[in-house]
Amino acid sequence: MSTLHKKTVRAQFWLTPELDKRLEQVLATHERGYTRAELIRDALRCYLDQET
Repeated sequence: MSTLHKKTVRAQFWLTPELDKRLEQVLATHERGYTRAELIRDALRCYLDQET
């Protein structure tokens, strides 16, 4: 899961309703306390790691 680094850069983006629903479904499978922001950061990190 996500590491404990200070976040100093803000990113804003728009999602389709379908992607938003999928994020909520995935979030529901994680333990309580795992936030939507952490899920999005982890998903982005995983995607970028696969691209390199």
